[in-house]
Amino acid sequence: MRRTAATVIALAFLALGCASTPEVDPNTPETCVTVDNTGGGGAAGRVFLVSDSRERIRIGEVPMGRSVRHCMRRTAFSGLYRLVIEEGQVDRMDPALNQNRPRAFRSDTFTLVPGDHLVWDVRTNRIMLEGAR
Repeated sequence: MRRTAATVIALAFLALGCASTPEVDPNTPETCVTVDNTGGGGAAGRVFLVSDSRERIRIGEVPMGRSVRHCMRRTAFSGLYRLVIEEGQVDRMDPALNQNRPRAFRSDTFTLVPGDHLVWDVRTNRIMLEGAR
């Protein structure tokens, strides 16, 4: 009886784990974003792709003097996006929120279409389209 109950619970967890992982159509074009921080004068920290509806997709970490490329398959991108680098050190105080907030570098806004390959030059704050639309 205990073995049956344990098996049922294990299968339930397995089913929940599989159900929570959405499948992406393998035919969906791959969208890539490159953060070019090689020119210096930029920031080092966590990189996010942020939509105008405030959805945040973590791209990764970008150190000074390096580039980071992140590719993803999503069925639809809609609205405007921007890239944000949040510095790791928390040394600024925001009195309105009464908490420390990391310094952030933000790109200009841009539209993103599945299949795009974008490059953000952090030093000049330029977004360039590398792949064709």
